[in-house]
Amino acid sequence: MRVALTQETQTLRAEMIRLETEALKTIDPARKVKLFEQALEKARAARDAESEASLLQNLGEATQMLDLNLALSYFQQTQTVAHALPSPGREAYALRGQAATYTTLRQKAKAIVALQEGVRLYGTVTDKAGRAGFLTACAYTYLNLGEIAQALKHLEQAEQLSREVGDLRGAATARNIHGELYRRTNQNQKALENAQVLLSLHRALKDSPEEVIDTIAIAHLYAQQGEAQKALGYFLEALRLGQAYAQSMLVAKVLSEIGSLYESEGDFANALHYSQEALQLFHMLNQKTSLAWQYGKLGILWAHLKQPEKALTSLKEALQLNEALKLKAQTGETHQQFGEVYQQLGQPQKALASYQRALALQRAAGDPLGEATTLTHLAELYQEKQPALA
Repeated sequence: MRVALTQETQTLRAEMIRLETEALKTIDPARKVKLFEQALEKARAARDAESEASLLQNLGEATQMLDLNLALSYFQQTQTVAHALPSPGREAYALRGQAATYTTLRQKAKAIVALQEGVRLYGTVTDKAGRAGFLTACAYTYLNLGEIAQALKHLEQAEQLSREVGDLRGAATARNIHGELYRRTNQNQKALENAQVLLSLHRALKDSPEEVIDTIAIAHLYAQQGEAQKALGYFLEALRLGQAYAQSMLVAKVLSEIGSLYESEGDFANALHYSQEALQLFHMLNQKTSLAWQYGKLGILWAHLKQPEKALTSLKEALQLNEALKLKAQTGETHQQFGEVYQQLGQPQKALASYQRALALQRAAGDPLGEATTLTHLAELYQEKQPALA
């Protein structure tokens, strides 16, 4: 009888592992949750409390985009199971999950209490690298709460712990959140200095994709400061690195970024050259979302270069792709671009119709930035061509 029970438990655990593995690979959120729930049933049937806690945590994270109250319930259940084990590390992460959910629910006081208790619990764990990772995760939640001083404090502690144990990857993760903090608080110079440190860490780790991404980030920061030549230098370095490391997707993105930089400087010929190269790579990689965006960008460039037929052809390609992908905000942006081109061509009625379609889609998609841009163009159109639109 005892052997049969052991075999049954082993069968349950094997099925649990299969379901969990499938869930982790699944992109569809609803299917992911269903698979985790099935795996949880097997873990409970096998009386495997550690796996139960792990699966409850996974369910909390998986349901955060679907049902915040359900996610909160899963994190609370994780805390209960982890406390009974006991497992202070798991319990701390359950509290951090609760804090992140409370943050989204705009229950700041509850979020802070959960974070403080999580940090206290993880402080009893001797694993410094693990503690550093937890502090970094908490720092990101503090950042989302607008608690900048607490976010900085936890990031500094996390990086110090990571460096103490020689965990450069952990230090780099903390630096990534530092960069996000500086960007959100408009501290461009500090963001630039941080990006340089991050680049040196990724070089030490021989992490070629991250090295390219860091170089792109530095280029962006120089561009924001109005230092176009420095920005171009870093973009070209990112292009060289991406080609050397055979990172085709990153190469395509860099080519597109260089095109955007030239466009911002009014050099539409060079902008077109790099944008067309990016388009070819996106075609080769079958990146449809990026293709749609690139076609839209090319439409505006052709319009600047007084090639209206090519501009409209590019925008039609962008529209077809965005509609096929059912991307409302992006489809709205393409209609806005049509409006810009028609406005340049002196066709106010067509421009107006395009802007109105753009607004409807942007409002339906909840895209306030896109809506604001379209309204700005509409205001300019009415100012320029009011008699013709009367």
